[in-house]
Amino acid sequence: MADMFDNKTSFKEVIYFPSFSGHYGYYVKNKNLIDNINYRFYQEDSIGDDPKWLHKFFLLSAGILYKKMDVRDAMGLDRDKGNLVMGDSGGHQICVGTLKWSVDLRDTIFNWLENNSDVAINIDIPPRDQYEGKFQEALDFSYDNFKWFNEHQTGRTQFLNVIQGNESEEYVHWYNKVKGFDFNGWSVGGGFFSLTRMMFALATLLQNREFENKKNKWLHFLGQTKVREFFIYNYVTKWFNEVGLDHVNVMTDSSTPIQLSVWGNSVYSPNLENLNYRLMYYPKSVFNKLSVEDCKKMPFPSYVQTNISKAITMADIRGLGDKIYDTRAQHLLTHHNLCMFKHMMWEIRQLSHLELGLLEPLIGDKDFIKVLSSIRDMIYNPDDALKIARKYRALYDTYSQKEVYSPDNSLMDEFFE
Repeated sequence: MADMFDNKTSFKEVIYFPSFSGHYGYYVKNKNLIDNINYRFYQEDSIGDDPKWLHKFFLLSAGILYKKMDVRDAMGLDRDKGNLVMGDSGGHQICVGTLKWSVDLRDTIFNWLENNSDVAINIDIPPRDQYEGKFQEALDFSYDNFKWFNEHQTGRTQFLNVIQGNESEEYVHWYNKVKGFDFNGWSVGGGFFSLTRMMFALATLLQNREFENKKNKWLHFLGQTKVREFFIYNYVTKWFNEVGLDHVNVMTDSSTPIQLSVWGNSVYSPNLENLNYRLMYYPKSVFNKLSVEDCKKMPFPSYVQTNISKAITMADIRGLGDKIYDTRAQHLLTHHNLCMFKHMMWEIRQLSHLELGLLEPLIGDKDFIKVLSSIRDMIYNPDDALKIARKYRALYDTYSQKEVYSPDNSLMDEFFE
């Protein structure tokens, strides 16, 4: 396959921010988890002899950590060593009611973001949960926050405007209200489990030529890291490069590697046929059958062997998936899952150099090729972006229902044959 990628024009890498803020304390207190190996994947001394596993990006959430003004320093996320931190403003926590809104809270979160992040999302209030059916109220609330952030930003942190909605036309209405602020890019909200929302948000921004403004150099998709979406991000980046928008960095975040590990799941590989993840699951029934020798092995792919994965044994992760689990075991598996994400992102980026006609037989999904074609058409014909999105609405709706994960216990059976 290597020859297929020769002489291809390169394009920016998609930036993935692991969203592990809820485990802040573990990263602060437990630098070395196993065999004296540094577990902080964002620091250079964690990678041994293989620099490809270094991941210098991290998302920190003000909604969880706003009372700790020195989070970044405490975790060792060093600007001078190239660590890039995305700051989440906590709008979700306000929306679901775990944070009580006040002017003082807004000021605290703003200062926290400027102290702890390089790029940050404004305090938007999604029109869901407590604001379900209150779209205009959520929009007005968000607009007031954006206006305040715009007036008080110092330049230390690059803030992103936010586009939100539930239905397709809501994105247009939201955009028309909040456009025009002096920020450094856009964050797309509401797309979680909905390709339709994601596409209408993107179409709205493209039709309004937002990324022709050189100051808008960040495009962030909130919490969307399915296999299909990494294909979308890479092709968006590729086509942006082709139409002269190569100043834009496409980004996303999720807590998926750590959430999977809670229940004893490890990412084994991307499933290109179904555009989801192949997972391995470690239930009690497996551990009960293990010999002492088996406990020294882990069924990880040979192409992802990091200092951490080489050191983990089955005995280390015993108990994951139970109601009470070993936090250390969870973080060992999280580290492996993150490295699998890195490998998957690398693999998808290589495939994304291909023209769509060559990609189709490799992924086996003609309808997804149509999705990618629609995005290409929007980027090349921005004046018609919303028209194109409406044309493909039914197809986007179909993909919004597809499964994200593909557990494959046969992988475990094969390992212990």
